[in-house]
Amino acid sequence: CPAKSEVKAGTCSALINNRELAGEIIRATQKGTAGQVPVSVKTRLGFSEVDLSWHEFLLSHKLNMLTIHGRTRREMSKVPAHWDEIGLVRELRDKLAPDTLIVGNGDVADRAYGLELAKRYGLDGVMIGRGVFHDPFAFAEQSPWEDLTKQQRIELYTKHVRLFAETGK
Repeated sequence: CPAKSEVKAGTCSALINNRELAGEIIRATQKGTAGQVPVSVKTRLGFSEVDLSWHEFLLSHKLNMLTIHGRTRREMSKVPAHWDEIGLVRELRDKLAPDTLIVGNGDVADRAYGLELAKRYGLDGVMIGRGVFHDPFAFAEQSPWEDLTKQQRIELYTKHVRLFAETGK
């Protein structure tokens, strides 16, 4: 998370600049799960600029999965995602930790585009974030979203808000 409050507290993307603490958290999580639960990290390309040494550091911990948001903390989500750099992280993975899954994230609006990016950059997967707010069926092979009426869309969003409120999740 690139939000100022989280960074100020030393959490989320601030850990890019505190590798000692980041390493402690990863090691403690791996030890605590005793290999029973996969350990993954979602991170950005760097704090103020792209910093592949951060990803080398993360890959040295033999994570089960590393998800890369294709922007730096400074960029927030104000610029297009840097998919070429996500591809460079995948190349690092191939050399340093071939068993770690690499997932890309940033500007993926639908399943077809996600599959295209995964293939182009040799990724194990792609994460859809804000794209789901533009089309809740973003993961579907054939989205019915464009065919729904305004009323049907409102009803669907209302249902999801209600379910969220009922389950607390």
